[in-house]
Amino acid sequence: MRRQNVLLIEGAKLGSMSQCIAAKEAGARDWNGMLVRAAEGGYRELCVLAKEWGAIDWNCMLGSAAKGGQRALCILAKEWGATDWDWMLAAAAGRGDQELCVLAKEWGATDWNLMLIAAAAGGQRASCVLAKEWGATDWNLMLVAAAGRGDQELCELAKEWGATDWDGMLAHAAGRGKVELCVLAKEWGATNWNRMLRCAMQIECREICVLAREWGANDWNAMLARAALKGNRELCELAKEWGANDWNLMSAAAATGLHSELYNLAREWGSTV
Repeated sequence: MRRQNVLLIEGAKLGSMSQCIAAKEAGARDWNGMLVRAAEGGYRELCVLAKEWGAIDWNCMLGSAAKGGQRALCILAKEWGATDWDWMLAAAAGRGDQELCVLAKEWGATDWNLMLIAAAAGGQRASCVLAKEWGATDWNLMLVAAAGRGDQELCELAKEWGATDWDGMLAHAAGRGKVELCVLAKEWGATNWNRMLRCAMQIECREICVLAREWGANDWNAMLARAALKGNRELCELAKEWGANDWNLMSAAAATGLHSELYNLAREWGSTV
């Protein structure tokens, strides 16, 4: 059935009624998945069809319609029973659709901080400003969302408004491979280099690992374990070169990640498990 559901959802995404019908005849049953994809693309007829077949997740429809900028389908989702206006607000803010943000507010949305974070994550400066006008105050969450996107302008705006979580900014920038923002976070006051290292290891970014070491990171065993878990021999060897020595931790991580080569390497280096 999984294959048929994929076919159904792809059909809804493309706006193909014939493909959706064929998927249903073949055994597909993910009507909510169909509804969500159709709503985002603005395919009203497919939304109606999904409802006839059994779809019931009107809030997901609402959010997806807002994400796609589909005002008419937001209204339809409301008529069918959607009530999560904050979700609609966040989706609209993330794409910079201020008209839908206003509509969500009219219908009852009140989570301006959620709007702010979504706008920052989407790189939407105007929506960030609007969220601030309506009452948003969580500049630190705005900062880390902007850092994760790699948007220096919005990071600077968050700082101007009162953000101070430079370590959070550093971590999110490192976890997305944004070297320039790591440097900026350091200039502004970030100091948690081991957290930076761990976040860089999540994406196996050697460049940022090297930078973290230059600035003072020293948790090489954590780096070793993460590299072994991900199956990255090069970074395991680098962690060893820098001072990692917990070979049992490495072998356990390698075993968890099903990386036999690294498990054997840990044994060569001294693991006893």
